[in-house]
Amino acid sequence: MSIVALIQADAAVREQPREADKMLRKLIMPFGGADFFFTGGETPLFLLDLTLPADNETGVNFDIRLAYAMVMLAKNNGAQHILLGVKCASGFSFADVLQKSGYDRLREIAGVEFIDLRAGGTVERYTDTSLVLDKAAIYRRLTEADMLISLAKFKAGEGHLFGGALNNAAIAADLPADFGFDMQQRALIDVYSLICPDLTVIDGLIGDSQFQPQQHDFVMVATDAVAADAVLAAIAGIELSSVEYLQLAAQYGLGVGEPADISIFGDDLSEIMA
Repeated sequence: MSIVALIQADAAVREQPREADKMLRKLIMPFGGADFFFTGGETPLFLLDLTLPADNETGVNFDIRLAYAMVMLAKNNGAQHILLGVKCASGFSFADVLQKSGYDRLREIAGVEFIDLRAGGTVERYTDTSLVLDKAAIYRRLTEADMLISLAKFKAGEGHLFGGALNNAAIAADLPADFGFDMQQRALIDVYSLICPDLTVIDGLIGDSQFQPQQHDFVMVATDAVAADAVLAAIAGIELSSVEYLQLAAQYGLGVGEPADISIFGDDLSEIMA
């Protein structure tokens, strides 16, 4: 049985850092609390879904207010050096993405360091699944982190758009440029078999872009990315059978994809679903 913690977010979370902090603490409690994940002397790396030079309100990047709350949660539990790993979309500069998204303001927090994952080079590792990659080029800084926390943005829409916990694994590797959509989706499984975050926080705050189809804002936390994405598919009204990488991840034993085997803590899922 996998656990997914889910809370419907109200307007206060968008406006008051203290409210975001309280909500995140509550979400992490079923997994042992913040002090289970963050301790003094260790350097956590946040794998951040921040790819485009877009305003925070668009909803295409992980919400900066939730990121701030997670950073402060880590600091308040003893983490003195915190890394925020970013992999910008092709054609966009690291500095431009930080500046236009507003994330450069987090540089003012003592102990916070933004890193361009591409700049640190890669390490080749044999995958456990070998669906399309026998070896994956994993960004070196991720392999050196004491703790890996994935900060993923929920996005869904017509056609191929469905992104969440597993989709954030693509940030961890330098994938071949000639991979089409289907190959990229299968490569997620290969990468996730090597880089499995200790904790995943999913931002379900609805943005102006309308990529979030649900009724209400929400935030989700899980240690099982497959289970998290199974719940996200239900929220978006997407049949699990139509998301190939979710089916493959469950079949290869990387997580729980069967709704009956997922325990949801927090708010009623039916009040959030599209």
